[in-house]
Amino acid sequence: MLADTHFFPRPTIFRCAVALILTLPMTSQAVASDIGCDAKRKHLEQQLAQANASGQSHHAAGLRRALSAVEEHCTTASLIDDSRQTLADLEDERKEQREALDEATQDDDREDIAKHQRKLKRLDAEIISEQHRLTALEALEE
Repeated sequence: MLADTHFFPRPTIFRCAVALILTLPMTSQAVASDIGCDAKRKHLEQQLAQANASGQSHHAAGLRRALSAVEEHCTTASLIDDSRQTLADLEDERKEQREALDEATQDDDREDIAKHQRKLKRLDAEIISEQHRLTALEALEE
């Protein structure tokens, strides 16, 4: 809301692009430490400790199974494959939403147009986030 006032002028596209280019390598390295198998294991261990502390035995049992699966099967390569599949699924969903938006535009259905535009915006953000995750995972593999 403050960004729309005259006190905070909107940055130019050039400034945003430069900032992104300068921070992307740092972001990929920082994110990489938070997304690998070790990070999954640590997250599950934290959840398990919370479930045990609150007496949620069924939840704790499920978390122990998940933790065991991560310890046995998680590899950076498998995380990269999962990320690539997620990206492909998101791209497919984006294509479907684009087609639905085109149809709504032809029908001049303002509500549908707005709905599909919102969904496309959300999908674009998810795609960018997953692309960053994939880049960070690939950096882990190197």
